Amino acid sequence: MVSGFFDNDRFRNFPQVTDWKTRIPAANIKETNVEYVVDLAVPGMKKNDFHINIENGNLIISAEIKSKKTEEEENFTRREFNYCSFSRLFVLPGIINEEDILARYEEGVLTITLPKRVGRPTSQGEIEIM
Repeated sequence: MVSGFFDNDRFRNFPQVTDWKTRIPAANIKETNVEYVVDLAVPGMKKNDFHINIENGNLIISAEIKSKKTEEEENFTRREFNYCSFSRLFVLPGIINEEDILARYEEGVLTITLPKRVGRPTSQGEIEIM
C-alpha cells in the first residue's frame, strides 16, 4: 500500500514530505510621520537569499533557496532536493524617498525602512541589505 509510504520519514534525518510547502512570508507594515516600515517574517534564511528592488513605483521583495542533500551508505544512495522561493510586491505611495530606503535582516525578520519625501523624483534600482 503506497498511501502510507509518505506519511513518515522512513529514511531518518530527512523532513517529511508534508512539511515541504512554499509559504509567502507574513508582512507587517507600520506608518509613522516620517517613514513606513515593512517587516517580513522569514526565519532560517540568509541576507544573501533576498533580492529587493524598486521598479515602476513598486517594492519587490523576493528570495530563492535551493538545497541538495545526499546520503550514501553501503546498500543505498538517497538524494533530496529542496527548493523554496517567494516574491512579494508592494505598491509604494508617491511620497517615498527611494534613494534612502534601508533594509536589514536580523533574527529571522527582514525589515525595510521606507522614508517619506517631499517633491523629489523617483528612481529605480536594487536595495542592499545591511
